[in-house]
Amino acid sequence: MINSSFLKKVFTFFAACVLSTTLTFADYYNQNGIPARCDPNYNPCAPCDPYECDPCPSDPSDRCDMCGGFEAGIDFIFWQACFNNLDYAIKFDTDPNAGGNVTARSKYQYLEHCFDPGFRVYAKKLDVWCGWDLSGSYTYYWSKAKNKVTQVSPEAIFSTLNHGGFDLSGNTITEIEAAHCVRYQSFDVLFHYDLNCFGPCHSLTPFWGIEGVKLEQEIISNADGQFSGQEATYDVAWDSELLALGLKLGTDYFYKLRCGLSWFTRASFTVLAGRNRGANNQIRAAGTGPTITDLTFKTCDDVCVPGFHLMTGLSYEKEWCGKTLRARIGYEFLDWWNVPQIRRFTRAGDEIGVSTHGPNDSNLGLHGLFVGVGLGY
Repeated sequence: MINSSFLKKVFTFFAACVLSTTLTFADYYNQNGIPARCDPNYNPCAPCDPYECDPCPSDPSDRCDMCGGFEAGIDFIFWQACFNNLDYAIKFDTDPNAGGNVTARSKYQYLEHCFDPGFRVYAKKLDVWCGWDLSGSYTYYWSKAKNKVTQVSPEAIFSTLNHGGFDLSGNTITEIEAAHCVRYQSFDVLFHYDLNCFGPCHSLTPFWGIEGVKLEQEIISNADGQFSGQEATYDVAWDSELLALGLKLGTDYFYKLRCGLSWFTRASFTVLAGRNRGANNQIRAAGTGPTITDLTFKTCDDVCVPGFHLMTGLSYEKEWCGKTLRARIGYEFLDWWNVPQIRRFTRAGDEIGVSTHGPNDSNLGLHGLFVGVGLGY
């Protein structure tokens, strides 16, 4: 479920972007050096220069398809992955199953990802047809979070990933260790069209195309303890693979500052359709022998994954030997809904397969800095 306060922040951000862009356009200067909004003859609703806004003139001899330049570059990203519901254990200050009058306070233990590196490569062919540009990009990111909690008397710890149908009466868990790995890969193929009708300092370039995502996750948890005075282990191994493809729409905006320096921003929205395949393996080994219970729950279902991507930053261009060198730095935020997460089982018997939520009820947020270089000619 999407938090309403989060949506308010997103809508407020978009409203601020629209307002700031409108105010920026209002400061466009005419040929006499007077701000257009101060010129009594200025008409903001007047049509643009038809030649400037129509890259496909009626005379075919004036057209030049496929004679645009080429751009390529790489961004080094430094992102943090944020998932919902990554608790792996709960810790009580006293054993809640001790019997008698018990007052216990608890705190959930989480797997938290730090900032980790990745990369994005891209290429763009200018003026493929009638002013339309064609681009493609590929992004790779990998991160791992791990944590451990140890029981110190009179504390008590319990795993929130183990199947709740296991009988834990008489058990004492002494240590729980868990890790979560995520590998994110995406690509897109986009068509761009520069609406160069806003003066020399502004560039608004809508784009559309396809985007694909491959999201792989893995959770490993190991809980050690005692069962009726003998050693016991409770192991959880969950993995999932989401493959999805869909439509992407958005726009780029550039505002030229001075001396090759520009401010840029990008906003896009994507809707993907795909399939999630996963498996949840639960193993308990306890008592003499030992007695082993090995359960595996597999998932294979279709899922719709909407998402959005916001970027902003500064770019710098420099002409050198007939080529254009580019560098940029900025911040970006990427969010996907309905991504896979581990199921939580709480019951035994006929309801052993009933979970508290579905397999695709989480959100993935990726945010952080990027620094890139590029070359155009």
